[in-house]
Formats: sequence, C-alpha cells, structure tokens
Amino acid sequence: MAKKNPQKLVSGGMYFAYSDENNAIRKDLQHKNQNEEKLTLEETLLRLDGNLGLVSSCYKLYKKEIIEDKHLRFDTDIFHGEDGLFVFKYLHYTNGLYFNPKPLWVILERPGSATTGGYNIRWLTALAAVDRMMEFEKDPKIKNELEIYRVNRAMMVMRTAMKKGGSALKDAKKMQRVIRREWAKYLFGNSTVRRKVYYLGMIVLPITILQKIFNFMI
Repeated sequence: MAKKNPQKLVSGGMYFAYSDENNAIRKDLQHKNQNEEKLTLEETLLRLDGNLGLVSSCYKLYKKEIIEDKHLRFDTDIFHGEDGLFVFKYLHYTNGLYFNPKPLWVILERPGSATTGGYNIRWLTALAAVDRMMEFEKDPKIKNELEIYRVNRAMMVMRTAMKKGGSALKDAKKMQRVIRREWAKYLFGNSTVRRKVYYLGMIVLPITILQKIFNFMI
C-alpha cells in the first residue's frame, strides 16, 4: 500500500481485541462498511473527526524521513490527543491519505490505559492539542473545521468527566461553558443534524441531569 501511494499517509482497518468475562480474547472488526479511499490533504483534514481514525497514531504507515526531517515528535505535555496532534502535523508533509479498510492491525483494549482508565484532570489537555492544531494550520477553511472539532473534543471530555462523577463534575461544568461559547459556529457549521441535537442537549440541560441520562444509557 505504501509503495503505491508514496506521497500519502497510509491508514488501514483493524480489529479491537479485548478479554470477555471468561478471559477469552474477542476481536471486533472496525470499518466494516467502509470503502477504500484516496483523499487529498484538504479532504483528509476536513474529515479529522470522521471515520478515518485520524485521532489516533495507530494503524498507519509513516515515513521515517518525514518524521526526522521535520522534527515531528509527540508533545510531552499533552496527555490526551497528543497522537492526533502528531498525525495532524505529519499530514501537512504529505498530499493526503490513502485508506484501506482491510484489517491489518489488532488493537488491544486493556483496562487502565489512557483511553479506558476513566477520567482524570489530564483529559483537559485534549483541548490544548486542538489549540496547537489551530496554531499550526494556515488554511481558514480548515481552521473553521478545527473550531467545530474542538467543541466535539470538549463534549467528549465533558461526557467522560460526568461518568466519573464526584469532583470531576467541576471539570464537566467547565467544558459545558466552553461548548456554550461556540453555539453559533456549531449550530450553523458543518455538523450533522444528529450532532447538533446532541450538542443542544449538552448546553441546555444541567450537568446533574445529563449525568443521570448518561449513567442510564451505560
């Protein structure tokens, strides 16, 4: 795949692997209904929050010379979203993305990882990661999309903090204030109708009510 698409970041499908209640390994195939795609850089960046897995540095093939020549590294003060920030910067030294849904990777979901270990204050750095993307980006069209993406990330942090409960609810309220400030951009932006309805619920309902709703859904 990389040889046929030398100027693109190559990304592929994967299985999520986990242990069930009997300690048997189960695999869940991702990207089941997706097709092979070749995207320009702009098309790729406009789908940053889509179904291409761009928020993760996993299941991709990188060129070492790009990483070394451009001095690309993970930001060590970002604890959530540092991999998406790395991918975002890397993409700017390519001409887009080649995506193949064929499952070539197996991703192990383990308890206690940064993704599955539950909320802690480091989750707030997910917004700092998007802020750095916006500082790095020059295209106004992409920057506008990043503003929507930042709201989506804030809602993700807010939801995770509500699940944790207790003192984390203060951070959930902080994230609610963040997303409320962007109501015009979000509601009149490129988000889907479903996303907009979800957003309205997140900004209108009190945190205590939202927490009960999410706990009931879980």
